[in-house]
Amino acid sequence: MLSEKEAIESFLDMIPNWYGYGTPERTYSMTCGATTTSFISQRGLTPNLTVLKDFASDLLPSLIDVTSDFSKSTSRKIVQEAIAINWLTMLDESINWKKLIEFNDAMDGRTYENDSISINLLFDLSGSTDGSFDVTEKSFNKLIDPLGKDQNVFFVVNEQAQFLQYDYVRVNELEESASYKFYPEFLHSYQRYKRIKDWCWSFHRTSRGDLIICDLNGIRASFRKGNWYLYDTETLKNMLTHLISPYNAFDNYRVGCNLYEILFDLSYKRHGALLVYTNDERFSQNVTNQESILDSENADEIRKGIANSLRGFRIDLVDSQRVFKRKFLEMASMDGAIIFGDNRIRGFGSMIKTTDNLSATGARTTAALSALQHGAFPVKISSDGQISMYDKSSNSKIEFM
Repeated sequence: MLSEKEAIESFLDMIPNWYGYGTPERTYSMTCGATTTSFISQRGLTPNLTVLKDFASDLLPSLIDVTSDFSKSTSRKIVQEAIAINWLTMLDESINWKKLIEFNDAMDGRTYENDSISINLLFDLSGSTDGSFDVTEKSFNKLIDPLGKDQNVFFVVNEQAQFLQYDYVRVNELEESASYKFYPEFLHSYQRYKRIKDWCWSFHRTSRGDLIICDLNGIRASFRKGNWYLYDTETLKNMLTHLISPYNAFDNYRVGCNLYEILFDLSYKRHGALLVYTNDERFSQNVTNQESILDSENADEIRKGIANSLRGFRIDLVDSQRVFKRKFLEMASMDGAIIFGDNRIRGFGSMIKTTDNLSATGARTTAALSALQHGAFPVKISSDGQISMYDKSSNSKIEFM
């Protein structure tokens, strides 16, 4: 059985830009029965998140009672799912979200020729055509599963998930974005296609079992590794720009915007990484393998050769194409850290000198905390997609995704 405190934290864990539970400064509060828990929200509470918080506060006591005979893990899943359905319904009540979540749950453990089931659904809510069959109907699994497994193939459905069209993304429709986005790169073609069609919503289950639900703004909800996450996209991006600002000499808003998109890509790539942001020229002294520093006299031949192709890198501009994102993602996926500032990549595959008195477990966590103590802004992405960063002002660790 969940305690009131555990029920509150089950909800708060769903909102990536709320953190620092129990921290007294700059906080808001969440109540369940006789228990109140505080949390930090750097950019305040948006109208939608305020409504959601009030809904959860009213609902949690009854959910605790209903799940009293269940395990804590099952109770937590029920709490989160009930709140996720309310969030999505609040954003668009015309779609049958319960049916879609049941459809996603039914795909767990099911395979097609030993591959996990994946599918892309785009919603045409114009009401101009009735659907011919229900895509979620269990008896159609043997046909729908193989037809939907390709990342570039999709079904167009109505609000009840009834079939309207079967199509694919064409190569000539792919176009790189010139600005930051609130979704990972592999969904860009779908977001662009929806905008052309004037469709808002899409439902994506990846081959890794991640569920991503998007409107035209970007990701609004995801279900990953047994946890729901709900996104008020603008405020989450603004939280990141706030956290990075103490390390940004010019307080440039675009650094956080462009980094936000990179983090989505690394998280869904499911490959661990360590990003270290600093504009301090002296930071390279804190790297043990100097051959990894591009402008070092000890740089190896590969890095000397690659350095020229990285000139012109900028993460502080509106034009996100100057981030050289595909190159950046590959370098970030190497063992060690990628070290970068506003207008240059300083090194990749870099090993950070460990500072004294660290009790962290895991090499990447130790390197991240050491980089923080050396005066940089580290972001750690674990191999399961979890993103960790730190709020310098409150010394709080933030985990989301």
